[in-house]
Amino acid sequence: MLKEQQSIGLMIIGGLDTPLGMLYVKGVQPGTPAERCNRLQIGDQLIEVNNHSLVGMTHSEALTVLKQAPPLVDRKSVV
Repeated sequence: MLKEQQSIGLMIIGGLDTPLGMLYVKGVQPGTPAERCNRLQIGDQLIEVNNHSLVGMTHSEALTVLKQAPPLVDRKSVV
């Protein structure tokens, strides 16, 4: 998926520092690469992005990884 400007278009919830423990898709913003890839759904667990594991990360750490993702994001890695 091609990242536009600085946003993939995912809203995430959870993280190691929350009661959920893992990261999940809370929402997908309309008109963004995340919506156009047609693979991400609310409630999906985020495992990795571009071969970078999100397992065991805090919410803040995961946001940093997502924000630093290159313009071309491997959608197969966002599970």
